[in-house]
Amino acid sequence: MFATLEQHLLYAAVVCYLTGVAAHLYHIIKGKRRALEVGVGAFALGVLIQLVGTVLFVIRVGHLPVLGWQEATAFFAMGIMALYLWIQRTYKVPAFGAFVGPVVLGLCLLSLFMHPEMKTALRPELKSFWFPVHVLFAFVGDALFALAAVVGVMFLIQDYQLKHKAISPLFHRLPSLEVLDEVGYRCLAVGFPLLTLGIVTGSVWSMSTFGDYWRWMPKEVWSLVTWLLYAALLHGRLTSGWRGRRASIGSIAGFALVLGSFFLTSHMI
Repeated sequence: MFATLEQHLLYAAVVCYLTGVAAHLYHIIKGKRRALEVGVGAFALGVLIQLVGTVLFVIRVGHLPVLGWQEATAFFAMGIMALYLWIQRTYKVPAFGAFVGPVVLGLCLLSLFMHPEMKTALRPELKSFWFPVHVLFAFVGDALFALAAVVGVMFLIQDYQLKHKAISPLFHRLPSLEVLDEVGYRCLAVGFPLLTLGIVTGSVWSMSTFGDYWRWMPKEVWSLVTWLLYAALLHGRLTSGWRGRRASIGSIAGFALVLGSFFLTSHMI
């Protein structure tokens, strides 16, 4: 549950993200480089504001904002946007923000409209050293899977435009299919080991707390299914050439599982 100042900071971040989305859309339509710079800057400011709110939350309650749906959703949104900024700096995909921005904006708005949960104090079983380690690995991995899914959507749109010769302003702002495929693969290639580490550290936490490495809880089962899907995607790419459209659809399906795990089983921690 957010304190008043933390909630106000999230509102300010939403304004930044809304500004960033508008600037990116203007860039797509008009092709103005300055609009792209404003958009990326607005996104960066939004992340900075959320980071300040996160620090205040941690100081106030003594742990990461991951127990209640409201703060966990906002924290997840911040992670997605922070990783987007890193990828944008590396690959410089102009239209990327026009797709990532609405996802992050939607998550932040969802967080603001969620009924706050009174989960401020850590239960004894969550005070283990391994719990925050497990959570950080899982959150960063899931954020990368979110970006892989967004890139997958971009790939499918560009692929459709090329096949049907449906040239729009967006066509000229999106990179080649090869670049999109590479960015999506990099997100999966980094996200998958992090998911694996998240599951492993979660098992260690479970053993140290409950005396069992694996209890077949709904969240554990959902995580295992998600891990198997991404393992199949990466294995298929390395051994059978699963690229392009097939990989994009797989990334989108994988992120649907991530969202299912996040929203349907997070209360079972």
